[in-house]
Amino acid sequence: MRRAGGLLAGAVLALAVAPAAGATAAWGPAVTLTGCGDVLEASLDRAGAADVLLAVRDDCAVAGPSRLVRAARPPAGPWSQGAARPGDAWPGAPAGPLAMRDRRSAAVAPDGTTATAWLADGAVRVATRPPDGARSTRRLAGARGVTRGPVVAAGASGDVLVAWARRSAGRSAVVAADRRPGGAWSPPRTIARLAGSPSGLAAAVDAAGRGTVAWEAPAGRIVAAEHRRGAARWSRPAHVGRAGALGVSGLAVDGAGTAVLVTSGTAVRPGVRAFTRAPGGRWSRPRAVTGAGCCVDALAVGPLGDTVMAAEDGTRLARRPAGGRWLSRPVVADQPATWLRVDAAGDMLAISEPIGSSGSEPVLARTLRAPARPVVRALRVARRGGAAPRVRLALSRPGRVLLTLRRGGGPVVAAAMVTPRRRAVTVALPARLRDALGAGRHALTADTGRSARTVALRGAR
Repeated sequence: MRRAGGLLAGAVLALAVAPAAGATAAWGPAVTLTGCGDVLEASLDRAGAADVLLAVRDDCAVAGPSRLVRAARPPAGPWSQGAARPGDAWPGAPAGPLAMRDRRSAAVAPDGTTATAWLADGAVRVATRPPDGARSTRRLAGARGVTRGPVVAAGASGDVLVAWARRSAGRSAVVAADRRPGGAWSPPRTIARLAGSPSGLAAAVDAAGRGTVAWEAPAGRIVAAEHRRGAARWSRPAHVGRAGALGVSGLAVDGAGTAVLVTSGTAVRPGVRAFTRAPGGRWSRPRAVTGAGCCVDALAVGPLGDTVMAAEDGTRLARRPAGGRWLSRPVVADQPATWLRVDAAGDMLAISEPIGSSGSEPVLARTLRAPARPVVRALRVARRGGAAPRVRLALSRPGRVLLTLRRGGGPVVAAAMVTPRRRAVTVALPARLRDALGAGRHALTADTGRSARTVALRGAR
């Protein structure tokens, strides 16, 4: 089949599927997004609409000129390709996005905020763009002595976090800069100082603006530090566990702030392990991900906790349904997945792009449709005198519900997950939301991924 720069008609079944034991959903066939190109951004919104920004090379030459195009897919619809939008331009990067290929980290928040961090012209740089806005770039720090990163993370409310490691005068430091929704970038802050260089640096930020940076310290220990939105300092680094042969390979958070950290093994010493941590809690003991092999290349967690990772050089797609366990038999793919996204309904998007020197392979996309989630039929808040608020939920059937609290029209200030065992329940407002409930008007949202309802909630006077 001849490869072209545009979208090929029809689906191309390029990935061999091994059925997952106990799975109730299966990955669909692969669709070719472009014949030759690189993925710069990939997003999957709450409703399941996908949007991918591509740098396309018509002559299939890595060093050749490229043009920006977008591939888009409405919820449950077909893919199509169109011209890039004015906001897709990259000011401050005259050499083009492909110049960042080797030292690039990109993130897209559920609200559509995009962020890309890279090293260029002797500096750590970041480009951000709000939903339907223009992209802006910023120099965060000099690149001298940078040994790891930069890595970037974007939260559901628009918080952005960039972290990197640098070495100077024989010692290393883990450094981070962050930006609140609609705010300015903080100066780079030192999270930790180390005798040796860290490895496997990873970052994540949740809907409430809590940032997490994890790395492998000397002697094979994994440590992580946290930062609250607007705080002047990072927490003291906490011990997570022992690293695998290749250290930290991925870090992501769900809508309630529960973090998932994965470590990799090698071909000689295979083994992928996953750690989890609730907001403000301790890291769990590691759990082995059966059949994942080694070498995690990508990790994604959806708002309700659905998790997917690409391991074994991206050719094994292991997944964990929301609230469940890792499925015992990952899907085996012919072409490595380099980008993963999960929406609120648990649907997953995997994108494969060229990773070799020729750059002539097509960019492929495939989707997994999760089973339907419950519908939120009613949401009420009851409050008697000075007692804590109680939440009354009515669902079409039992299932996980993400509760988020906003103050006024601002970003999320707290979130928590509840799992009612009946269709109609009354539960106490979770402690994390209750503690964040201040004076004035708030908005409480109950979201199952399939539907959501919001009610007004007034805090204490």
